[in-house]
Amino acid sequence: MKNLIIFSLATFTLLLSPLSSKGQTLTTDNNNDGCVNLGDILNVLSEYGQCEVVEFACGELVTHEGYDYITVQIGDQCWFSEN
Repeated sequence: MKNLIIFSLATFTLLLSPLSSKGQTLTTDNNNDGCVNLGDILNVLSEYGQCEVVEFACGELVTHEGYDYITVQIGDQCWFSEN
């Protein structure tokens, strides 16, 4: 029960506190339509959900656990060239 109360208070606090992104202030009613709804959540996710996908081509260098490995194509699979 104590954890539920703490979780509820934390959620309530986060909903009331504005978030800042790229110089803009995001409040709970982000699109100013008078309601806090899915549109507000989507606006926040569009600000913070952009990520860059880096394409990998076999033969490129891969860093794994602090070591650099060259990769090599064997059949339809890509492997480290050394062990």
